[in-house]
Amino acid sequence: MARSKKKGKAKKRLDAFYDLAKREGYRARSAFKLIQLNRKYEILKNCSSVIDLCAAPGGWMQVAKQLMPPGGEVIGVDLAPIKGITGCKAILGDIYSDRTRKAIQNSLKNGKTDVVLHDGSPNVGGVWIQEVFAQHQLVLQALKISTEHLVTGGWFVTKVFRSENFTSLLWVFKQLFTKVEATKPLASRAESSEIYVICHGYKNPHRVDPRFFKLGDVFKETDEKSVTALQNSLDAGKSLDVTRNLHKRCKVSDFVNVPDATQLVGEISEITFDTNDELEKTLHDSTFTTKEILYICSDVKQASEADIKRLLRWRERFRKERERRESKARPAEKAVEAPPAEETTEDILAEIEGLRKNKLKQQKKKMRKIVDRKLKHLGKVIHHDPFVVENVDQSEGGHCMDDANRFTTNMPSDSDAHSDSSTNGDLNDEFEETIATTNRFHSNIRGMLSKQARLKSERIENQHEAPEAAVAQESAPEKAREANKALRSRKKVGDIVDKKLQADEANLVKRQKTCDERDLVLLEPQARAEILAMASEMLTPAHRESILEDAINRHTRGEEDLPEWFLQDEKKHYFRRKPISKAAIDYQKQRFEEINVRPCKKVAEAINRKRKKASKILRKVQKKGQTDPRMKEKGERMSIRSLMRSKTLNKIGTKPMDNKMKGELYRNRQRRKKK
Repeated sequence: MARSKKKGKAKKRLDAFYDLAKREGYRARSAFKLIQLNRKYEILKNCSSVIDLCAAPGGWMQVAKQLMPPGGEVIGVDLAPIKGITGCKAILGDIYSDRTRKAIQNSLKNGKTDVVLHDGSPNVGGVWIQEVFAQHQLVLQALKISTEHLVTGGWFVTKVFRSENFTSLLWVFKQLFTKVEATKPLASRAESSEIYVICHGYKNPHRVDPRFFKLGDVFKETDEKSVTALQNSLDAGKSLDVTRNLHKRCKVSDFVNVPDATQLVGEISEITFDTNDELEKTLHDSTFTTKEILYICSDVKQASEADIKRLLRWRERFRKERERRESKARPAEKAVEAPPAEETTEDILAEIEGLRKNKLKQQKKKMRKIVDRKLKHLGKVIHHDPFVVENVDQSEGGHCMDDANRFTTNMPSDSDAHSDSSTNGDLNDEFEETIATTNRFHSNIRGMLSKQARLKSERIENQHEAPEAAVAQESAPEKAREANKALRSRKKVGDIVDKKLQADEANLVKRQKTCDERDLVLLEPQARAEILAMASEMLTPAHRESILEDAINRHTRGEEDLPEWFLQDEKKHYFRRKPISKAAIDYQKQRFEEINVRPCKKVAEAINRKRKKASKILRKVQKKGQTDPRMKEKGERMSIRSLMRSKTLNKIGTKPMDNKMKGELYRNRQRRKKK
């Protein structure tokens, strides 16, 4: 017994919200339920007073006082004593007694409240049906107190145990509130059957039917029931007849066979299995029907969105399995296939025309992309400043120029009106030459396409102009052969166009690649050392901030559309350069010298292998020298030196030989003997 009690306590301590409640100073872990509900619905945002029924030990009172506006009053009611909370009032009493209800009325300043909270539940651990009955009775009593003290548009939050009578409670709530929603906060344990109902917009009727708060009337097992729900002061003497459907059950066979199961799930409360029915028994005993599916079917209303999706997937899986079995059991019917219709010459020509149009459309799309790309580069020339002076970089492969700089010229030192006019003239000539080249390229492609189309159209006209006798004599295979020949020639022209387009794109990519390689030239040792010295200073936050701050000064220019020659001249003199110490530059140079002197990894490994091999031979020789009987006559070094010499001499000039090499060696020896 003690072991189970200890296990229960350990389970609570392992709970994350239990630890958070202890850390934050809340009296119960249920405080986080109200925090999450308020975060979702903003219950306590604009309230001035709150009544907390079944409030002990006071966790919800703490949260309400913390989240409501300053100056609000919180009243807690419970049978158990509640330790004092700053700014809150506790009432010791039973919510069923009139004395407690009067005490609540006297505690309120205006006799009305904005929010009524109820998180009460009976002592659990006994018979489940009795616990659900007692909890529903508490909910109805809390609802009765809320109707006495709530203002119009007020909130009522209560905890409810899920059961088959849950829909009946929701129906009662909807008669008194404009908006009713059931939810389960994250702080509520997954294995718990509790759920929270958020009621907003109290209608404040003139008179409330007392049967709303009686268990016998609320949970009466009838399909249809008319009650006098609300009787407002404006509608005095009139009654509202409301028809409601209580706990709805559905057979699993109907659930599987119905066309739209999504709508049915929102209306039913339980899915039942009849073991006497063959189909339902098969469903119950199927491997697809797990314990989770059976649990969801027992109470569909409490299922979450993920559970509903799992239930619908289970239904679809069974329907597919049933269709597969029926298709196997059904005898195979041989379908009579209609003979394929013979293709005429007109059909073949129409198909060729469609292929030609598709191919032409693709070619136009490719050419449009190339033209757009060229115009994009030419746009740089149009908006380029005519006074740009740039040097043409040279690489090992030849000259490398940007597309925009291709049309710029080098200005002479004396920039007079004559030189300006000549420069502009050269620029216009280059521009017109490029445009003409582009037009010639596209005109060649269009000429090739138009020529092929013209040949095909002439061939079609000749066929139509021929006499009918000649057409009758011409056989169908010859027509098909001619159509195929036209299609092959069309494909050949398309391949030529493709090759030209691919070559143009390859040249463009190659030109861009060579221009990009210009930026990858290795720096001089002095410049590289300065860059590394500056980078090493930027490793520390203090130096980095100072460098960045020095880069922003009055000499920094943000103007656009300035001449390039002006910007290049400004770069030489108008930028503050942070001095770099000579010691830092020398240190970076020394680092690179050490790196260059240091052997590469493979060389070092080869030297290490040779040393290891030599040491291994030395150990073997020393061991053999110790066993030499003539060791006493000559020194140890002498014997080791001779053994080492014999070891190395045997391996000098030796290499592995195959049969071919041995045969060549033998033939050379024979030739030398004959001589």
